[in-house]
Amino acid sequence: ELYTKIQSLPEAKREEIEGDIGEVYSARPELAMVNSSRGITHLHVPSDVIIDATMPVIVRDGGRTWGPDNELHDTIAMIPDRSYSTIYQATIEDCQKHGAFDPSTIGSVSNVGLMAQKAEEYGS
Repeated sequence: ELYTKIQSLPEAKREEIEGDIGEVYSARPELAMVNSSRGITHLHVPSDVIIDATMPVIVRDGGRTWGPDNELHDTIAMIPDRSYSTIYQATIEDCQKHGAFDPSTIGSVSNVGLMAQKAEEYGS
C-alpha cells in the first residue's frame, strides 16, 4: 500500500521517499519478502501477510523465511494475537525438541478451500 500511494506523488518527491526507505532498509533488520525474486516486501502488499499461511511455511522451513537476496534466513515472527502466537510458539518448541515434522509419517492436509475474495463464506 505504501508504494502504491507514493506513485501519485511528483517524481522528485517519490524518489526522495524511495531513497529514504532504502536507507532504512540498509540500517534496520531485513524484512521478510512476499516475493523475493521481484523485491516485494510485506510493506508492498500487507494483505499478503496471512498468519495462518505464513507461519506454517516458516515452521516447515526451520524458522527461516525468504530475504531480499532470494535466500532463506533465520527469522523472528512477532505475532500480536496471543491466540495465534501461543499455538505457533508451542509448535516451534516441539520442532526444536523433536525435529521437523515428517509428512510421510504424520500425513498432510491439503488446503482445498475457496479464496476469501470468491467464497460466499470465508473458509468454506
